Amino acid sequence: MQDVSHILSQVADLFGQKAKENILYKCFGKHLGEIELILNSCRGKEKILDVGGGSGINLLCLKRINNELELNLIDNFDEYTEENPSGPAAHIIQLLENSGIIIEKQDFSNFKLPYKSEYFDIVTGWDVIEHFPEPPVKLLKEMKRILKKDGTLLVSVPNLVSTSRRGRLLLGRHPYMHFDEWIGERYYGHYRECTRKEWQIIIEKSGFSQVKTFMVNEPTRTKAYNSYNHKKYSKFSLPALGLWALYFLDTLFPNLRTQIYCIAKRDNNNMKL
Repeated sequence: MQDVSHILSQVADLFGQKAKENILYKCFGKHLGEIELILNSCRGKEKILDVGGGSGINLLCLKRINNELELNLIDNFDEYTEENPSGPAAHIIQLLENSGIIIEKQDFSNFKLPYKSEYFDIVTGWDVIEHFPEPPVKLLKEMKRILKKDGTLLVSVPNLVSTSRRGRLLLGRHPYMHFDEWIGERYYGHYRECTRKEWQIIIEKSGFSQVKTFMVNEPTRTKAYNSYNHKKYSKFSLPALGLWALYFLDTLFPNLRTQIYCIAKRDNNNMKL
């Protein structure tokens, strides 16, 4: 297998400096973990859909690893403007299409996905479920509908009770999003985050089986190693030391880790949606 970390670095070079820093210094380990999850579910020529995939970092890497995969991405791209670190939507869409990734530029807030039933082998949703004000069961059932009978669901959400969330509350700040972002003209942040147990229940209620959840301390680990959050900090500054403190707490106490991941299979004994 090719060196995935090297490929991820190459993909980061396709974007502007702000996006490149975010990929390399903040989310590098997170992307590597997600790509590994997808590859572990692949046999060779799978049809894959990334729901709410945004800039498509994982798919751009997968295309370079295995050109036989059919890679699809759906997103409305509304938040991708000149001010977004990843750049404007037109630039992102061009990058994806030039790499042979099939794009659907569409709003799916009505929880309807424009794909045939039982079409995809793998459907992913990385940090997307929490961005909808309604309960996620409707969207998850749609993701189930378009999965093949033996298809795999791969999703992630932020951990509601993580160290960083608790820390923000202790400092008198909202755990999800800065106040000035929430009161802006458009809000793209989180409406509801979940605990690991809640996430398990949601996936099972959506009709999936063989549900497995686990927690990781990414992107905390990557940020600590690079002294990076929204910007680069000097190695022994208070923000940099704070990132290391978060990382060690997440390592010692798994339930306080930043990210919850879920792997599930379509439940073929419960076909009604």
